[in-house]
Amino acid sequence: MPLKTIEHLNAASGEVLSFIDTKVVNDNDLFKAISIQYWDDAQAFRDMHEQISVSQKQTEALKEVLRQFQVSKKSPHLHGREGTSMFIVLHL
Repeated sequence: MPLKTIEHLNAASGEVLSFIDTKVVNDNDLFKAISIQYWDDAQAFRDMHEQISVSQKQTEALKEVLRQFQVSKKSPHLHGREGTSMFIVLHL
């Protein structure tokens, strides 16, 4: 009887090792690949968010300049001739 128990234990151990080799290791590799992709996506999202934030600040600054230009355009101190153009150069 003890020999049969040892043989059964040996077979069960082999099945456990086979399961680990075929399923657990593969799942772990897949999990690692997904984690790396998640990290890369998170970094890309962060970079995109920062770019959008900068763009929003630039847009708000431009709106303020244009608003100031509209105010000064209505000013009686602004002299210009018919048919002339004004150019605004912005460095944001």
